[in-house]
Formats: sequence, C-alpha cells, structure tokens
Amino acid sequence: MRALAEFIMRGRMQATLVVAGCATLPLLYWLGAAAGSLVLLRRGLTDALGVLSLGLLPALIWWLYADDPRALLVLLGSSGLALVLRASESWVRTLLVSVAIGVVFSVVLGAAFAAQIEMLAQALIKVMPALLGETYKQLSVDEQARFASLIAPVLTGLIAALLQIVSVLSLIVGRHWQALLYNPGGFGREFRAIRIPLGP
Repeated sequence: MRALAEFIMRGRMQATLVVAGCATLPLLYWLGAAAGSLVLLRRGLTDALGVLSLGLLPALIWWLYADDPRALLVLLGSSGLALVLRASESWVRTLLVSVAIGVVFSVVLGAAFAAQIEMLAQALIKVMPALLGETYKQLSVDEQARFASLIAPVLTGLIAALLQIVSVLSLIVGRHWQALLYNPGGFGREFRAIRIPLGP
C-alpha cells in the first residue's frame, strides 16, 4: 500500500490515474476515494480539485448509465470528510459530520433511486413468508401490510449507512497513507486520542 501511496503523491497525473481508474472499476471505487482523500489532505482543495473532478467523471457515468450511485456518493462523501478533517484536525467532528453525510445519502437515494429500492423491497416481500416461516403467518393482514411498508425505508437507510461507513473507511485509508509517507506513527496517535462525548 505504501508503494501505491507514493505513486499517487508523485504528481497530479498519477493521482488522477488512480482516482479515475479506481472509480471506473465497480469494486475499487473506495480505493479511488481513499486516493482522493490523500491528495486533498496533503495538498488542499485547490490542488486536489482537478484530480477529483476527473475522478468524478467515471463515477457520474456509473450513476447515469448503470444506475449505480456508490462510486459518486463515496467519492463526494470521503472528499467532504477529508475537507472537514483537514480544516478542523478533529476526528470527533469528522465522524459527527459523517452522520450528516449519511442522512444526505439517504435523501438522495430516496429521491433518485426510489423505483429501484421499491423493486428490491417487493422482491424481499415475496420471500418474506419463506424466510420468517410461522412467525410471518401469525401476523394479521394489517401487520403484514405495515411490515411490508417499512421495508423500502429500512433498505434506503441501510444502503445510506453502508455508503457512509465506506466513505469514513476511505478517509481512514487516505489518512493512514498520509501518515505513512509524511508522519510515521501519527495515524495511531490520532486514533488513540479520539474521545467520543457520551452526552452533555
């Protein structure tokens, strides 16, 4: 991984190649987001903007032509979190902002992909009697209808939460790379210093 981080930081062309190349491949979009986070954390938004813009193109194509928003949402989410971390130098604040990003993801998915999520929900409703067996049969018709109506919103929330987690993990990989190259041991110290407040 260090070799990849060194390659990314060699120049703008190399960074763009990794970000855009990984965004093109369905299972490696998180790695492209991590590379974008590294560039943003190290060089700031001005230098990273060109790299991220070209990385967004294949992610946008996945959204428009394959109805797959994962690459675009994770790239935007991890970049936003990298901006927060760079400005605040606070993992607590960054993790709190990630919750807000998860809510935004949920709204976007609910608005732009309602039809696809509803199709998935209907497929789950069909197999629900087989999955739940006697428990499902004991529900009244009204309870079954109410249960079925909750599946689409729950699916939307689960997908949004998953994309939020992947965005945070991509940022963590980018920060790890940054520490590996420029501040050995700094990543571990940062994580050990995180203290999530439990209440007012």
